[in-house]
Amino acid sequence: MIEEQSMKYLRFLMPEGDKLIRSSELPSEQSDIRRVCRLHYRSGDKDCDLLIYVNPRQVIILRKGRVEPECHALDDPGHEQAIREAILEGIILPEAPFGGREDPALLMSKMQYREILNRASGSILQLCRYVKRTTGDSRLSIRFAFTVRSPRTSGELRIGSRQGRDWTFQYASFLGSRCCGWLLRMSCGEGQDWVSASTVDKELFCSIFLDWLLHWEPDGKADVR
Repeated sequence: MIEEQSMKYLRFLMPEGDKLIRSSELPSEQSDIRRVCRLHYRSGDKDCDLLIYVNPRQVIILRKGRVEPECHALDDPGHEQAIREAILEGIILPEAPFGGREDPALLMSKMQYREILNRASGSILQLCRYVKRTTGDSRLSIRFAFTVRSPRTSGELRIGSRQGRDWTFQYASFLGSRCCGWLLRMSCGEGQDWVSASTVDKELFCSIFLDWLLHWEPDGKADVR
């Protein structure tokens, strides 16, 4: 069972078989690990790929291309700002929200989202029409289409939460420019097929990420809210 969970964990974090670090160095079987995240993004000319582990004492950051981990003690009053500066400051997203933070999410299937990505290099008019037809939203669909077509930032979050020896997984991606940003929550369980795209500015994105990473529920259950 332990070996099965370990393989499930590794396949989820690194489905492409990428050797971010050697699997023997992954602290996945340490019983006090509560959270793990693979954060990979391209933003402007910056390419960032890292693993983040959280236990009750510290956050451990392992960066691709570096041997030594970076650690942040959770009893340090400035740890949240230090973690934000270490892993999130390179992400290009708007400094102020587009529209309102109460804007509804754009809903679609994963197949429809893949089709949107496939159409991104074609006619922008046709792309806008397809997104509008898919989501039923005549206002935000145009912004979403333009962001998908020419993002300054694109990335993904592979998120694991631990309860006992069992891992539960969540997946999200994000796209953005200095004008509009999007957080896309996606199903990753069997028999599920949905994508929910919500507008985010940089402050909201960082808040959501750090809240998930550092403020878990006592029973080990958490979600990217």
